[in-house]
Amino acid sequence: MGCDMFLHIEKRTPSGSWVQVEDFPDIYSDRNYYLYAILAGVRNEHGLDSIDFPRGVPSDVSHTVDQLSRKYPGYYSHSHFTVKQLCEYDWNKQHAVHGFVTVDGYKFFKEHGYPTIYSRDVHGDNVEFITSDEMDALIENMSFDSAKSYHTNIQWQKSYAVLSSKGIR
Repeated sequence: MGCDMFLHIEKRTPSGSWVQVEDFPDIYSDRNYYLYAILAGVRNEHGLDSIDFPRGVPSDVSHTVDQLSRKYPGYYSHSHFTVKQLCEYDWNKQHAVHGFVTVDGYKFFKEHGYPTIYSRDVHGDNVEFITSDEMDALIENMSFDSAKSYHTNIQWQKSYAVLSSKGIR
């Protein structure tokens, strides 16, 4: 079961009411639990600092967005932000990320400081988990058992901006 976010952007009219901005591109079309956690603490299994917690739909929201927010009874965690709040948030804040990499992934990580691909968990008959020191020794000595799939757990830093855009680095 997944969690989705629906973005509605509004602007204030000269009369003071709100209208939905219709021609804004759909910039959040994929599930990104890091982004949900940063925006409103939703699915925050990584302990990220949230901008705020779900504050509901504003009472003066446009009729269009009000109707869309009520369209499906299973929708939850409604919230809202101003452009100022989003701009003032520290998107450069760093968060430690960890994951398992293969021998080739570890070599890339050692050279660049981040992996190209990683897994949060690895399963299989031939999987062998080893420490980073053991991985370094295997690589240095070229002493691999071809029947095994070696994996080690690494950690690196990602900015909140990168996490929210689903980037690896």
